[in-house]
Amino acid sequence: MSISDNSMDIGHTLRPSVFSRAFDLLRGAVGVGAHDEGMARPAILDDDYDMTELTGHEVYVLGDRSRSLLSAAAILEGTARSVTLDDNVRRGLNRAGREKLAPTVCLVDIDEMQSVDEAVDVLTAFRRMHPGVAIVIASRDFKRNDYSHERFVIADASLRLPAGRANVALALRASVENNARQLHVS
Repeated sequence: MSISDNSMDIGHTLRPSVFSRAFDLLRGAVGVGAHDEGMARPAILDDDYDMTELTGHEVYVLGDRSRSLLSAAAILEGTARSVTLDDNVRRGLNRAGREKLAPTVCLVDIDEMQSVDEAVDVLTAFRRMHPGVAIVIASRDFKRNDYSHERFVIADASLRLPAGRANVALALRASVENNARQLHVS
């Protein structure tokens, strides 16, 4: 597995949100989750660190200035084809959409974006152009993790920060599974 660091940050342009439904879905990620304490764990949790679904995937860790997601993503060593780190979410998504060498997963820290509007705009546009790329969004503002595909317009799973290795593993696995399921249905 190779790790690339493209963390030179360049500015980005903001534009007003035109995707109010996606905005509502993202805002719904705060306080709404599929896995409250005490709820049954889904089947994908049989082995928290079994990452076979990500074998050969290109993984992009985007906007992670604290490097907490990257350190938790160390569980991908020996499984992922590569892990690329980029502090600039837009640039990293652009690269992930261009380089179609293998199945791709993007782990995006949306707290590093200028606003929720920007996150929704950028992720919705990316999803329209690259529906087969699995996306995990991460934020300190989320009340809990959500491994469902409820927000497929913008992401395949949501991760509350800070997140440990088990939660990152679950979110990555859920995103790949949810993305494949949603693409099969649509």
